[in-house]
Amino acid sequence: MFNKRNLSFVTIWLCINVFLGLIVAWIISEIYSFTYMNVLPLSLLKVNLISGCAAFAGYVFNYRVKIKSGIIFYLATVFISLLGAFVGMLLSHLLILLFFSPAQIAMKNATFRFSLATLLVLTIVIAFIAATIEILMQNNEIFKQKINDLLKESKPDVFIFKEKGSLVKIKTDDIVYLTASAKRTILHTVKQDIVCGMLLKNVEEKLPSTNFIRIHKKYLIHKDAMFRFYHIKSGMYEVLLNDDDETILPVGRAYLETLRKSLPHIVK
Repeated sequence: MFNKRNLSFVTIWLCINVFLGLIVAWIISEIYSFTYMNVLPLSLLKVNLISGCAAFAGYVFNYRVKIKSGIIFYLATVFISLLGAFVGMLLSHLLILLFFSPAQIAMKNATFRFSLATLLVLTIVIAFIAATIEILMQNNEIFKQKINDLLKESKPDVFIFKEKGSLVKIKTDDIVYLTASAKRTILHTVKQDIVCGMLLKNVEEKLPSTNFIRIHKKYLIHKDAMFRFYHIKSGMYEVLLNDDDETILPVGRAYLETLRKSLPHIVK
């Protein structure tokens, strides 16, 4: 429930509350001719408790309750936030009675009217903003989940990956071979070369093993694209592909035996 994003929100919220407390104290001291430093503790306490309780109540409600209807969600958030503001107001009164001097307590009624009216309006505004953010984040999470589900889908005929914020779909039968390039993979298709920001081993896991075979630490080949597998010299083998470029790729010793067993019909 509480993470770095929430910690940042609380930090910003406290900074805003302190700023509002300073402003409210200044306005009240000007209106009622009170000493600024005497009003300031009252103002900071009221602002932080009323606003903080309202924000906390609204946050917990948004986190715990999922309501599909936008209007009901907004109204419920405002109502819960106002209840939180009311609780904060009662707490502030209690703390003022317990810890403040009689002179400061006398200022309470004057500060109450101004700070309460200001913070009630602020609470409603913040509740609307918080509800809007929560709805947007929920929609964003749903969108992300759909994307992740799509990426995880096991479709033997289609390879899907995310590149620069967009989804790329490639028919697996259009892939001739794949090349490892640093931390990326180049997909050589019948029409063009496509760069994928994934390691070759991760791409291999998403491709149907019945159609592709690893021949080298840098190369993964579609079985149907292989035309000939032959020996060059001591310990060295190559594969000739049946693509338009008549591509020739080296075979790694670690993959030699697997290739022989998997595709004996092309061994020359």
